[in-house]
Amino acid sequence: MIKEIINILSYEYYKNDNYNYFNDKIIPSVISDILNSDDNEISSDSFVRCSKNRNDLQEKIKKNGYNTSIEEVLKYYPIFVSNKLDLLGEYISNTLLCKFLEEGKNSNELIIKLDGNSNNTDLNFFGSQFKKLYDLKYIILVYDYDKFKEINFLKLKYIYHTINNTIILPTDFNWIEYVSSGYFELLTILTLEHALWHLITSHITCVVKENNINRELVKVFTMSEDNIFTKAIEIKKLFFESPLLFNTILYDDPIFIKYITKWINEFIYFYDIDSYFNNKILRKLNPLQQWIPGFKENLNLIKEFSKSIIEKTDKNDYYSHIWSWKYNKNVDRYDKIIEVQKLIQLNYTIGYILHSTTFEYEKIFFTEIIYNKKMSSKTYFILLSTLNFNNDDPLFGDYKYYDDNKYKESFEELSKNLEKIRNKISQQIKKNTIFQSYTFTDLSNIISHHNMNTWNTFI
Repeated sequence: MIKEIINILSYEYYKNDNYNYFNDKIIPSVISDILNSDDNEISSDSFVRCSKNRNDLQEKIKKNGYNTSIEEVLKYYPIFVSNKLDLLGEYISNTLLCKFLEEGKNSNELIIKLDGNSNNTDLNFFGSQFKKLYDLKYIILVYDYDKFKEINFLKLKYIYHTINNTIILPTDFNWIEYVSSGYFELLTILTLEHALWHLITSHITCVVKENNINRELVKVFTMSEDNIFTKAIEIKKLFFESPLLFNTILYDDPIFIKYITKWINEFIYFYDIDSYFNNKILRKLNPLQQWIPGFKENLNLIKEFSKSIIEKTDKNDYYSHIWSWKYNKNVDRYDKIIEVQKLIQLNYTIGYILHSTTFEYEKIFFTEIIYNKKMSSKTYFILLSTLNFNNDDPLFGDYKYYDDNKYKESFEELSKNLEKIRNKISQQIKKNTIFQSYTFTDLSNIISHHNMNTWNTFI
C-alpha cells in the first residue's frame, strides 16, 4: 500500500514538474542523502582514494544482503590500471565506449579522437561541454588492433597531444595524467548519456500511461514505475539544473538544451532495433569480434518479446499518441503517432541492455586513472548510489509479477530464453583472461560479482 502511494505521488510530481518532495521528503530519494553527505575533498593520493572507494563499495554490498567478497567483485577490476595496456583496451571493447572508436592510420590501429574531430558527433559535442570545466586535454587515444582475434584484440599503445604535436608513451612520467584525462572524459560523457536514458524511459512510460490503451499493456512498461519517475525528476533538477555532478548548470546553456532535445527525440522516433547495434554501437567495427558480449543477442530477444506482446494485443492498441520530449514540460499535447511495439523495444533496450552496461564502465571510476581536481566531491557517492539494489526489487523478465496479466506467457518465454542466452554468454566470457564482463551472464555469476542491475528492471 505504501509503495502504491509513493508511485502515485512520484508520478504526479513528475507530470506537474513539481520538486517539492526534495524538501518535504515525501518520496524517498537517494539524492537527498547525497546532498546531506559530508562534503570532503577527494584525495589526490590514488591509494587513499581507491581504498576508500573499495571500502564504500564493500559496505554497499553488505547492506544489500549479498554474501559476496570485494575480492570477487573486483577480480577483473584492479585498482591500479594505468600501465595495464591490454586491460585499458578491454575497457573499451567490452563497454559502450567502443562506439567512439574509428580507424587509425592503418588497419592495425583504432583510435578515439578527443580533440573535437571525431567522426562521432556526440563525442565531439558532449566532450566540448567538459573540456574547460575539467581542464581536459585535446588528445587522441591510439590502440593496437588485431583484426584476426575474436577477443583481446585491443590494447592502448600511446596518446597523441594534438595541440603540442607530441606523443606520450606509457614510459613517460606524465603518462597517467594523459590516460586520466582521456578516460575521465569518456566516462563523464557516458554518465551524461546515462542521465538522458532516464529521461527517455520516463517520457515513454508517461506517454503510455496517459494514453487510453489497455491497463494490462501499460503494465508491460511500469514494472519499476516508482523508480523511473523519481529518478527522472532527480536528474532534471539536480544533474542538469545544478552543478552537483557535471560541474556546471547544463540547462543554462541553450545550445546544450537544443542538442539534447534533438538527441532524445531522434533516439525515440528513429530507433530501429534491427540496425541499432551495427549502426549506432559498432559503427563499422568488425561484427565477428566480441564487442560487448551479449548485447546483440539480447536485442534479438527483446525484438521477439515485443512481437509476442503485440500478437496478444488488440489492433486498436497497436499505435499510441505521443508528444515530443521537452526539457521544461514533462506532459504536453500529442503531436505524433508511434508504434507501441517500438515503445516496448525502446524501454527494454534502454532499461535493460544499455543500463546494464553501466556497472561495467562505472567500475573504472574506482581505479587510479579516474581523478580530476575539479570533479565534484559527491561523484563517488553518486556512482555508488546507482549500484544500490535490494534483493526484493523486481527482476527483468520475472513472470511472477504478471500472474493475472494476459501477457504472462510472453514473460515466461522471455525468462526461459534469457537463461539460454546467459548460459551461452557465460561460456564465451570464460575465454577472456584479461577482463570478464558479467553484464549478461548467468545469475550465479551476476550475484557473486554484485552485478544485480543486469537482472533488475530499475533504471
